[in-house]
Amino acid sequence: MGNIINDLKKIIFASKIGPCPSVSEWQSYYKEASSDLPIKHLTSCSNCLDIVNQLHSLPMLKERNPFDSIERDGGDSSSGNSTPFNSSNNKAASEIDASLVLRKLEENRQKHFEYLPQEVTLCVNGWPFTSCRVQAGANYFTLRPKLDDMFESLELLDERGILLCHILLSEIDESKKQNLEISSNQMVSFSIIWLDDYPEINLEYIDKRFTKKEIKENSLFTSFSNFMLELQSFFSPKKLIFASALVALFVIGLVTLQIFWQKKFDKLEQQLARTNQEKQSVQERLIKAESINQTLEKDLARSQEQAQQKPSNTTTVLPNIELPKVELVSKIKMALAIASQKAITNLIYNTRAVISPILLERGSQSVFGVRLPKYEENSQQEFTAYIVKVNLAKEKPFIQQIKLPANSLNSADPAFVSIEIKIYNTNNLPANTLADAVIIGVVGNQEVKIDTIPLKFE
Repeated sequence: MGNIINDLKKIIFASKIGPCPSVSEWQSYYKEASSDLPIKHLTSCSNCLDIVNQLHSLPMLKERNPFDSIERDGGDSSSGNSTPFNSSNNKAASEIDASLVLRKLEENRQKHFEYLPQEVTLCVNGWPFTSCRVQAGANYFTLRPKLDDMFESLELLDERGILLCHILLSEIDESKKQNLEISSNQMVSFSIIWLDDYPEINLEYIDKRFTKKEIKENSLFTSFSNFMLELQSFFSPKKLIFASALVALFVIGLVTLQIFWQKKFDKLEQQLARTNQEKQSVQERLIKAESINQTLEKDLARSQEQAQQKPSNTTTVLPNIELPKVELVSKIKMALAIASQKAITNLIYNTRAVISPILLERGSQSVFGVRLPKYEENSQQEFTAYIVKVNLAKEKPFIQQIKLPANSLNSADPAFVSIEIKIYNTNNLPANTLADAVIIGVVGNQEVKIDTIPLKFE
């Protein structure tokens, strides 16, 4: 039992609060009856307690019996016969009540160690650092704390904050692995390794009372209890209204997203169907063009063979070959132009490639013609109008919008259209003025640049 009292002393004195005052400071505290007496430090420091004992002519701590303080305030204090220490009355009281105190301490000790901890926390110098749920078998802790103070003690606490084990490093050999039996069922093994002036603590806690079955049942019960508590707190009226509003907003958002993406999907399906139709039409035109080309090549080869077989003095009579009409050739040209996906800007303007500027005469009106494609290059959609922007030096740009002529569909070449552009009041321009005519095609609400034509006013 004396070991328990000594352990309690070690635990209390290991957590000293504040710095130690000098002997003169202690004398001034008691001489002046100061109200600022550092009680917290006094009750946690053995050296300062012995200093105060000397000032009051009391026994030192090592000279006292643990039970000297029992009933120290008992008796008739008014008679002046009560002496706290080393009196025969107190000795008799302590001898009479020693067995009772020992029995109470042992009962409290048994009750303390009969409790089955569910969680243990490892503390260093009284400060908690890590914890874990107790499981069947060994429970491991590996800790490397960076301490500002000296490494003095290790403690194990249960989930209630009650001390299970207290280890003073000054009383152990740190170079060896330590095994400590807390109770008949609880065991602690630990080792300390110093790395770069910091300790690495490896601790193992074992409680033989734990089995896998108990852990499983306890965890199921705890989980079910937590779930019921959360369910009960969740179904309060305010939270239920708030949750319903959140669900409604979530559903509305999902429906809106579904409608949006459904429309997007339908639009893409229509564009895909239109593209497939155009692709099929182009393929059919290419097949027809290839068949006509093969027929022409065969007829031409047959004519050359017949011409070689006949004598040179005889009159050469060419076979009657039916050539396709001009309109069919123009359709073949248009099909080939669309299928090859060539850049429309490489097509000729004014029946020639534009390398040098188009020469225009200055006057009240300057006119030039340009031959433009009817179809946009990538989508193969027909242009509805053209915008011509003429940029003149030191002048505001001249902008003219020209709609596609209605009779353009009946032209000899359905893939192109000829446009006449008029620029007014150019007689004020200096001779040899250079300008650029930017041609822009309009497809629905989109504007597509076709080409830039250089101009020169003579």
